[in-house]
Amino acid sequence: MSVSVFRMRKDLRFRSYGYDCNAIDEHSLMAREHPARMKRESISDWWTPVPCFPQNPMTEAGDFFTAGTIGLFGVSDRVFEDETARNLLQEAGELLPLVVSEESRTVFCYRITSKGLRHEVLDNERSVTENYFKLQLVFFPDRLRSGGCFNLPGEIDVFAVHDPSMPPDRDFFQWYHLKGYTGLKFEQMWREDS
Repeated sequence: MSVSVFRMRKDLRFRSYGYDCNAIDEHSLMAREHPARMKRESISDWWTPVPCFPQNPMTEAGDFFTAGTIGLFGVSDRVFEDETARNLLQEAGELLPLVVSEESRTVFCYRITSKGLRHEVLDNERSVTENYFKLQLVFFPDRLRSGGCFNLPGEIDVFAVHDPSMPPDRDFFQWYHLKGYTGLKFEQMWREDS
């Protein structure tokens, strides 16, 4: 069986959430968060739940979704309550609470942090780059054997390792499909035998 790496992206067909600017000063929040984002520092120490609202309430609510501008994507309470999914995601980032007052529930903003950076997995010599853009990624398969989720330097996305021989609780791609989650697209970036 071969190891694959997938880039995780939001599926824009599902409901998205925006910050309620009447309830928060979004500009001060963004100004405070921006330096931490550039350094990929955790902001959970000072984060307080941010009020948000559904921007397209006529669409289906997914387990993952667009959530404001601070996070990579949003995570439903269903995913957050799933300890395995939460642990796999938190390998590369943090989950910050958002309060959806119209739906009387809490959802979470997923934000990548430096703890998920994995410099050692990328084969820079064999990867193809042009003007600092990585056009084709090549990985060291033996350095991906622990599975899970990770981030790469210079990338804003999170990646998931998929290995069919790995137990699903170490393979986010398998776990996502096993649980029937919705709201993400998995773009295959590399396969071991490619």
